[in-house]
Amino acid sequence: MFEKLHYLDQDITLWLNMHQPSGIIDSIMVFFSIIPVWFPLYAITIFFVFMKNGVHTGLEKRKYFTNAWASIIYVLLGMGLTLLLCDQTANLFKDGIERLRPCHDSYMLSNGLRVLEDKGGFYGFFSGHASNAFGWAMVTSLIFRKKWYTITIYVWAALLAISRIYVGKHYLGDVLVGTVFGLFFGWLSYKVCSILISFIKKKIR
Repeated sequence: MFEKLHYLDQDITLWLNMHQPSGIIDSIMVFFSIIPVWFPLYAITIFFVFMKNGVHTGLEKRKYFTNAWASIIYVLLGMGLTLLLCDQTANLFKDGIERLRPCHDSYMLSNGLRVLEDKGGFYGFFSGHASNAFGWAMVTSLIFRKKWYTITIYVWAALLAISRIYVGKHYLGDVLVGTVFGLFFGWLSYKVCSILISFIKKKIR
């Protein structure tokens, strides 16, 4: 069963990696795959969390002091915890399962896998990029509760995740599992923050 899934994963990954390559698409996917490129996005998002006095908490707006605490909790605990859980869990899985990245797999390379960036570490299950991206999308979309933002941030997360397959660093399965973990950790972090903020608001009434 698992062997058949692995072969299917290989075939789909090769198709996604090799299907209609072009210089423009290659450049776009490599760009999306570079994490430091997105640091300004993270910084801008954090800035707007602090600027938005009416951070959505499921409760009515009260004092600025309370909303400031909500912002701090969402940034430090919500966003920070999401990225920490996603990143460290991905590392634990990579070291524990030891599934080779496609760019280190002789079968994938012999069948024409294109590697568009540095190969990096040997193991890739599951994708930390996909996990972090979808975790960030989940927790921030729950904070802002704006349709335009939700659509935009999930499209960004999807493109970043797909780019990991396109550049030859991950199998489709790595990305899908990373996505599931990211969504769960993002939701979990938001719920923890909401409970904590509700507790603080009750205490300062």
